[in-house]
Amino acid sequence: MDPQWPTGPSMPPVVGFPRDAARSSPMPWLFTAEDVLQLDSVCSQSGVTVTVNGVLLSADLQLLPFSWTHSPNSNRTVATTRVSLGLGWLQHARVLVTGGAAKQGECFVALRVCRGLTSNAIVLATIAAGYITTVTDLYTPGGTILTALDGAGTVRSITGTTPAAGVDILETVPTNARWELIAFTAQLTTGAAVANRVVGLTIDDGTNIYFRDSPAFTQTASLIDIYSFANGQSKVAAPSSSFVLGNVPVDNRLIAAHRIRTSTIAIAAADQWTAPQYLVREWLENN
Repeated sequence: MDPQWPTGPSMPPVVGFPRDAARSSPMPWLFTAEDVLQLDSVCSQSGVTVTVNGVLLSADLQLLPFSWTHSPNSNRTVATTRVSLGLGWLQHARVLVTGGAAKQGECFVALRVCRGLTSNAIVLATIAAGYITTVTDLYTPGGTILTALDGAGTVRSITGTTPAAGVDILETVPTNARWELIAFTAQLTTGAAVANRVVGLTIDDGTNIYFRDSPAFTQTASLIDIYSFANGQSKVAAPSSSFVLGNVPVDNRLIAAHRIRTSTIAIAAADQWTAPQYLVREWLENN
């Protein structure tokens, strides 16, 4: 009689595992009734669906395919799915994006063996871990075990928040993200109040300032100037009638709650910054 090939995570428990099969299996991952396969994900994109496919060698030497889906969170927090495979040797497994879109650095997954199905489950080993994309999967055996801070990350162009009149720009690194600031630009329109405004870019840890830069350019009343700060860029005060250049530190790494903000000397109540546009390289912090 042909064996029944299950298509989902549920498999009937099998009692007794042949000694010869245990000796001959090339895989170290023997699952008992207490062991489960766990997938952890950290994702910064909405609408992503992840599928885990694999094959288990059962106690009666049948190759049993399994497949189940997992829905990552979109806010960089950990999402976890645990599935019982039954008794047998895990032969191979593959984790891939099957719904939505994820670019490099946007969806990190870790495939693990653990004991127990509840939140108190004990993780026994990590089989494979790394970033997956719409065209790049994670697999075992032969796959890698990386952390979420490995690799090139993902490049994001972000439109920030428009501050109130007379208030400087303030942008904060979100929870479970690590940023490298590459470029930052915004426009300042000064009101009619007579004053010499001098714009600087400041980076701090939420309290303590550890970087400041200013082109030392004076913007007077009733003008519109664009300020552009970039990684390793030389400072130029007003290379054109309304364009001012500054720099940001090379290879900076900003963790959650660190802030990127303008600091405008003599800012007046009617002065108005636009929403900043800035470019960052982002890694996911939560493993």
